[in-house]
Amino acid sequence: MEKSIAAEAYLYRDRLHHIDMLEALRRKMAYIVYAGPEGVLLYNAMSECWVISAATPEASLHMLAIPESPDFICAHQEFTVSQLQKTYDSPFFLDCVQTAYFKSDPVPVPSVCTFRAMEPGDAQWVNENYRNDPGELDYVRSLLEKGLITGAYVNGRCAGFIGRHSEGSIGLLEVLPKYRRQGVGSALFRDALNRELQRGNIPFGQVEWGNEPSLALQRKTGCTVSEGHVYWMSLVPRQ
Repeated sequence: MEKSIAAEAYLYRDRLHHIDMLEALRRKMAYIVYAGPEGVLLYNAMSECWVISAATPEASLHMLAIPESPDFICAHQEFTVSQLQKTYDSPFFLDCVQTAYFKSDPVPVPSVCTFRAMEPGDAQWVNENYRNDPGELDYVRSLLEKGLITGAYVNGRCAGFIGRHSEGSIGLLEVLPKYRRQGVGSALFRDALNRELQRGNIPFGQVEWGNEPSLALQRKTGCTVSEGHVYWMSLVPRQ
C-alpha cells in the first residue's frame, strides 16, 4: 500500500506524461518495483517491459541498478536514455509523445465502414501493410489471438485496421492507400477510443514524435498531447 501511495503521488505530478504508467497500474498490468518521491520503476508483465520515470539523473541511476538484465525499457526522461546508452546498444529506439482522452463521453463515429475483430490468420497481411513496422510477426499474431486488432471494412473489403498494444496503448493505425482521405482512419480511431471507454479505461496512445497527421487526428478527436516524451528502447549489453 505504501508503494502504491508513493507511486501515485509521484506520477500524478504530471498525469498526462505518466498516463501509461498510471493506466498499467490501474488495469493491474504492471507491478511497482520501486516508488519514492524522486521516481517510479514498474515492470509491465503484459508487455514484458520495464517502465521508468525519474525526477533527477541520480534517481534514474538508482532505479536502473535494480533490474539485473533488462532487455526492453520505456524511459520517460532523456537523461535516462543517455545513461542507458553508455552501457547498452539499442537496435530499436522510438521517441514518442503521450496522448490521452480524459473525457467520459463517447465520441461520434463516422458511418463510412463497419468494424470487426481480425483473425490470427490475418497476421502476415497486417504485418505487411503496416507502414511503421509493428514489430515481429509473432507479436502481431499475439495481439490478433487476444482480439486486440480491429479491421475496418468497406463493401466487405478490409480498408484498414487499428490495435491495442500489449502495454495498453491504442496504436497500429493503418489505412490502405485506396481508402485514405475518406474518413476511415478517423472512424477507426474513434471506434477504438469508445471501446476503451466501454472497458472503463482512459484511452491513451503513444505517437512517434513528428507524426503530425496522427497527432492532428487525435487532437481533433479531443485528446490531449503531452509535452514530455517517452522513449522505447531495446537493450543489448555492449561488448
